[in-house]
Amino acid sequence: MVETGDDGPDRADRIAAGADAAKSAWQATLEEAEALAERRRDEGREAVVVGAGDAGLATTDDGDVRLEFVVPGDDAETAERLVADHSLDRFDVYRRTVDGDVFIVVEYFEPDGPALLVAGAYELRNAGNAFGAAADDPGFYTRLQTLDRTPVAEFAHADRSKFVPEDVLPVEE
Repeated sequence: MVETGDDGPDRADRIAAGADAAKSAWQATLEEAEALAERRRDEGREAVVVGAGDAGLATTDDGDVRLEFVVPGDDAETAERLVADHSLDRFDVYRRTVDGDVFIVVEYFEPDGPALLVAGAYELRNAGNAFGAAADDPGFYTRLQTLDRTPVAEFAHADRSKFVPEDVLPVEE
């Protein structure tokens, strides 16, 4: 390690430590998604896991907030088929925050039917930016899309609190 005086580790070491924490958190997120899928399969249900190559919160032109997951081509086709063939109208969210990143698994499912589990991560600062730019009472959506922004599936959510840490959400009056 480079000596930097009494100020502690140098910037490169802090960045490396953060990268290691992010890699570990991402690996744990994927493992948890696979474990959830395996439980659904043990119940006799179809379960598909999609690992998003990128994710982020954005404000739409209408002033709503959307969590966008970029999914690879093969996974996009599988997810699109599952959404087209089933009403995945229920959802649950599993998340943790590590060093400014939110690691998340969203499970879209049909009771006693198939489940689509999407694993992703987004930067917490993007949540503040998105909600800061949103309308006074924004809707909240999740969207799966390919790298070229082709929509795969979109879901509306009445309760956004499961997706975003509470201290980021606007205070409701």
